[in-house]
Amino acid sequence: MKDSLGDRIKSKFEDVFRFAIPQRTYGIVRIDGKAFHTFTRGLERPYCPELADAMDTAAMALAQSMMGCRFAYGQSDEFSFLFSDFDKDETEMWFSGNIQKIASVSASIFTAHFNQRWREVIPSKGRLGPPVIVPALFDARVFVIPNRKDVAEYFHWRQVDASRNSLNMLASCHFSHKELQSKNSEDKHNMLHGVGVNWNNMPIPFKRGRVIRREPNKRTVRYTHKKTKQEIVQEIEEMAWMVDNKIPVFGKDKSYLEGLIP
Repeated sequence: MKDSLGDRIKSKFEDVFRFAIPQRTYGIVRIDGKAFHTFTRGLERPYCPELADAMDTAAMALAQSMMGCRFAYGQSDEFSFLFSDFDKDETEMWFSGNIQKIASVSASIFTAHFNQRWREVIPSKGRLGPPVIVPALFDARVFVIPNRKDVAEYFHWRQVDASRNSLNMLASCHFSHKELQSKNSEDKHNMLHGVGVNWNNMPIPFKRGRVIRREPNKRTVRYTHKKTKQEIVQEIEEMAWMVDNKIPVFGKDKSYLEGLIP
């Protein structure tokens, strides 16, 4: 059914704001928590495994839904996803590169899956007082990086930020805001050593972040043959999304990102 009024409204008002990222480029979606300083108040510090678990669960759900997703890197309350359309000449960009749809759908999927998992893992002992289920909110931004080298630099930058944030969080657990004022990273390391705390001994996911990537996965399937009615047990191998909690320092081991960026 022809809708001349609808077509006119869309072309006059909606379509003028319909921007798309170009084909054959590296697309980035960065998900970021909204007001997470308030949301995480009372959680175990400096590192809450349950919070990381919910973030990783949401990231895997989005990676599975995102056409052309290559991998995702997460730290603190954010995750960055790399997607592209390099597989074949006829491969299309996710949502044809429509920036508004990519951003809105990404934020929606991540938010929904985070909150679902958070309700399952929220630790009563991790909060000061009884657990309060307050829905988390996430925003998403979409942009393009023109070349492979700069893609690697982007993820290196996010990991440097992760390490800096983790040091600041660890230091704030042992010293007051006043004591930490005007202190650089070396000062904070020395202060922590002075009270018997070594940042290097903290969990790798806390210091460097985590990566969501696809890896070969073997699993056993059972089914009944339609003709013979015989039950068949077969081991198959498929690519599955998984969390890598032992990632290297990107700036030192450049081969890690080289293997993930197409």
